[in-house]
This record gives sequence, C-alpha cells and structure tokens, in this order.
Amino acid sequence: MGAFLSRFVLVPVLKGILRIYDIVPFSNYWTYTNMLTGLIKLVVHRAVLSRENLYKAPFKDDERLKDYDGKPLKTRPADGFGTDVNNPTTANHLGPIGRNMPAIPKHLRDPHGSPDVQMVATRLLAREEFKPAADQLNIIAASWIQAMVHDWINHLDCDREVTLDKGTSLCPMKKFTFRATLEREDGCFESARTQWWDASFLYGNNDADLKRARTMSGGQLKTNQDGIPHILPEDESGLYTTGDKQNSWVGVTILQELFLKEHNYVAEQMSKKYPSMTDEDVFNATRLVIAALVAKIHTTDWTVELLKTKLLQAGMWTNWYGIAKAIVGTYIRPLRDYVPTSLLALIGKKSDNKGVPYCLTEEFAAVYRLHSLSPPGLVVGEGDGTEFLPLLDLFTEKGAEAFRKTVTRPTEIAKSVFSYPCGGLYSSNYPVAYRHMTPTDEAGKSLPESRKIDLAALDLFRDRERGIKKFNEFRRLIHLKPYRSWMELTGGNEADARKLELIYGPGKEGVERCDLLVGDMYEKKPSPSFALSETSFIIFLAMASRRLEADPYLNEYYTDEYYTKFGLDHIKSVDGLFDILDRHYPDLAKDFKDSKGKAKQSAFKPTLGPSDWEAAIDKYVDAETKNEWKKTKEGNEKFFNELEEEAQAWAKNKNV
Repeated sequence: MGAFLSRFVLVPVLKGILRIYDIVPFSNYWTYTNMLTGLIKLVVHRAVLSRENLYKAPFKDDERLKDYDGKPLKTRPADGFGTDVNNPTTANHLGPIGRNMPAIPKHLRDPHGSPDVQMVATRLLAREEFKPAADQLNIIAASWIQAMVHDWINHLDCDREVTLDKGTSLCPMKKFTFRATLEREDGCFESARTQWWDASFLYGNNDADLKRARTMSGGQLKTNQDGIPHILPEDESGLYTTGDKQNSWVGVTILQELFLKEHNYVAEQMSKKYPSMTDEDVFNATRLVIAALVAKIHTTDWTVELLKTKLLQAGMWTNWYGIAKAIVGTYIRPLRDYVPTSLLALIGKKSDNKGVPYCLTEEFAAVYRLHSLSPPGLVVGEGDGTEFLPLLDLFTEKGAEAFRKTVTRPTEIAKSVFSYPCGGLYSSNYPVAYRHMTPTDEAGKSLPESRKIDLAALDLFRDRERGIKKFNEFRRLIHLKPYRSWMELTGGNEADARKLELIYGPGKEGVERCDLLVGDMYEKKPSPSFALSETSFIIFLAMASRRLEADPYLNEYYTDEYYTKFGLDHIKSVDGLFDILDRHYPDLAKDFKDSKGKAKQSAFKPTLGPSDWEAAIDKYVDAETKNEWKKTKEGNEKFFNELEEEAQAWAKNKNV
C-alpha cells in the first residue's frame, strides 16, 4: 500500500510542485531571497530523485557470501565488502556501478558517430585561453575533487582496443588507441575502487594496499624518511606506496600527505587517551575518523565554496548538521555551535538506501568530468626566482621529481596550489596538456608513450560508449525543463550558441544531439557564484545526499563504540580544510587567518585573483603553452567562419 501511494500519489504531487517552480516568478530559486522557498524546491526535487532515479545495479555473485555471517565489522572493510550487512557486495572493490536513469540501449550507442568526438573536443572544448574560476576556487579545490574521484570510482577496462583517428591539424593527437570499458553481459560496468566514502584515496582499495601503507605500530601510517614536506613515502623505484596513485599529480599528493599527517596525529592522540587500545584498534578507529572528516569537509566546506550561495550553504550544512543549525549558522555563524544537530541531518541516524542497495552511478561519474578545473601549470617561487611549471611536469614520476628540485620547492608548490584560482567550468577551457597525456598504471608508473591519449576526446567517447543520455534527454529524466534552443541553453550567448548550432545542427533537433559534457560546459550557470551547471548539480543533489544517508558508518555505527569519544569530538572540532592545514602547516594557513588566528575564509578559496593569473601568464607561462592556445583559437575561428560561409551559401541557394 505504501509503495502504491508513493508511486501514484506522492510522486505526482511532488512533480507538480517542481512544475510550479518552472513557471512562477520565483523560478530562479538559486538566488531568491526567501531561503525557505529555495530549500523547499531542493527538498522536493531530492525526494523525487530518490524515488524515481535510483536504479538497482545487477547483483554480482561472490564466493565470500557462502561464509558471510552478516555481522557488522568494527571498522570499514578495506575492499568495502560487508559495509552494508544486508547487501555485503554492494559498492565494494570490483563492484557494479548503478544508474540514475536507463542507459541508451547498446545497439543504439554510436561512440564513433557524428559529430566526431575528436572534432567536438577541438572545436568546442579545447582551451583557447585560460579562464580561471574568478576568485572562488583555488587549485587545491580542483585537486580535492580529483582526490575524491580517486576515492569513489574507476571503470575497469577490457582487452579490446579502440582507435580514434579523425584528428585534424589542430588535434595534438591525430590518432590514438586505448582500451574499451569492460562491460558485463548484463550491461553493467564495474569499478576498481570502492564506492563507499572510505578515504581510499589515502588508504587504497584492498587489504594489500592497506597493509603496505601501515607501520603496524601505534595505528600509524608510514611517512617519508627524509622529512621533506608534502612528500609521500616511496618504494625503491621512487613510486609512492600510500593510497590511490593512478594518474595522480602534485595537488592530490599534497592532500594525501596532509591527511596522512592528520591520521598519524589522531592515532597518536587516541593512543595517549586510551592506552589499552591495540595498534589494530587505534588504526581502525582512526581510519573511521579520517573518512568521516573527508566526508564532512567535502559536504560543509568544499561544496559550499563550489556552489557559493546562501541557499546551497544552508542546504549542505543541513545534510551534516540539520536544518536548524544550518540556517542559524548561515546567518549568525558564531551561534551555530549552540544549536543542536538533529532535524533533516543525513548522518547519525539509521542508514537509509531508499530500498536500492547503495552504489554510485554512471551518470554521477559522467557529470564529474571536471578537467577544465585544472590550471595550465603552477607559478612557484618569488621575485626573480619565480618559475612556471607546466601541468604535465607535475604528474606521476615527474611530479615526485618536481618536489625534490630544491629545498624550498615543496613549500613553493604547496603555496601555489592554495593561492591561485583553478580553471573554470566554461566553454573552450579544457587543458591542452590533457590532450596529449600519458596515463599511468595503478602503481602510478607511466605507461609507454604509445599509450598517449587525448583525454577530451576520450571523455566524450566514454559517455557515448557507456550509454549516457544526450544532454537534453538527461535533463528530462532528472525532472528539469529541456532547452528549446541553443540561445536558451547558453543564456543568450550568441557566439557560443552559433558554434553549437554549426556542430550539432539547428533548432530543437540540434539541441537534442548535444553531448552531456558539452552541454554542461556551455549551459549558463544558475547564478554568477555557482561553479557547476544546473544539470550537473541535480545529479549531485541526488548522490551527495545518498553517499551520506546510505552509509552505516556515518549513521548507526557513528558512535563511541566504533570511533571512540575522542574520535567523534575530533570530527566535531574540524569545521573545514583550514583546521587541518593549520595544525600541520601553519605557515600555509596564515593567509586564511584573521587577526585573531581564526579562519577568515575557506582554505578552498584562493588568496590571489584572476588578475594575478593574467600577470603570471604574461610574464611566466611558457611560450609553447601560449602558442597552443593561440593556434587553437585562430584555427577554430577559421573553421567556424568557413562553416558560417557554407551555411549562408546553402541557405542562399535554397531560397533561389
């Protein structure tokens, strides 16, 4: 009876409320002054998504189920198995990835189809000049989301090779080969990473990773032995031994090392507080604390900076603190600590998977293609010693070498990623470096040069290969109004609208062909301080909440028994990344402090602005990078001018 009422009564009513928001004057609820109106919209939309847009991933048999006793584990399992005692295989290492909507049927997928992905990557995505994210997000914020993706999801490849060979003179790679995504017979894809929020970017995704990272004493993790800051422990070949290392760069390394320090600090304090705890007990409890800190910082700090509106600040704080604490904290922050955490908080209760075993989704992975956040490189040093380090020189083995160039280089790199703005999620802002990059294996070792890829083209191909819906259909299925024209999609940007029309075609038919990634980059943002597209945000709305409320370690196991009282108090004491940075690197944190030593802004907010990037580009960025931008811009202008002339000639002949 309950399911009947939900499907045929509640959901239609909720959808009706969404339609009202589409047509009444306060439809721009992102910036509407009445926060209650906006929060109602978000709560209603999330309720519809949780009932209509969670598709169960096909079950995968596991021989461990034969001996599984169904008892809760005292800490997060390294591979995720048994996190949910009722669905022990869900979201674990090598587990299936779910869906928020039906996939395009396999026989209708055409990843090689028109418009060609290499052409789209070059004409619509490739960076023509660097567009920073204003003064909203710094480079460590871009590194943070890469670290989180390294925590959440990584598709498995199969042995079948695919070649893309339609690159033009403007493509850094005319032709490249890669492996297709491994697809099961049931049409599902699998992740090499656990999909729980378990800080696996630091700890790894299985027991072997975990064991390799530990000292096996005092609950501690191994550190580098030479005392160089921001450097992870290395093996004999110079590769890092801690955490997830695939396709990583110095920004992620800085975060991994920062949380490694925080782990060891918490473990040390916990050992002093509870001397009877064993190494295993301390390590397990500390790992729970660090994973919860990561979830809290992402929810209440990083996301708030990404979606910089009062409404979304209240929304994200509601997820962690409850609505009363969130609203009071938004307007009268000093009083926040005096308001109890309860109503509408998504943690500290009984976990709720909405009747669908938890896992992440293909659509979630697709909207997190945020590579345009990456800068062209880093500006390091001061005065006459200032240098520019190109982006590709900061990945993998080269990144480790960059830290060791001089005694001061690690601090200079860290200073840069906390100071400068990252890139913006805009049209024509996809990094040139990623269009001819060499991926790594799971150990972080670069593959042969023959495995180089154009990541922009590959991103587009992967979405098509995995059955991701086109942009407008994607919007319909998450209960957003589809766009009727290119001008509507771009918010009236005539130049962008015309480019899209020339690539995908005119009118509604053309808009319906638009790839998700392109739509996300060209869609007008809901408000000036909103870094994401509305379309991406709605998937984010569904899955960000789900990651919290479906996780038993953030709900029924979020207790002294699992975390210790000290551990829970420590989580409560951390408001954001600033607190951890200030504990371990106070010199880096000082630019974020006020005169009283408190945080005056988030550590994800840059201390420099776009004008500083303009000056750096003029003075320090290498000529090769700037020439690539210039060549791309001039080549695209010529291409679109020729298409425009052809279109006008065709229209003229048609009217004769």
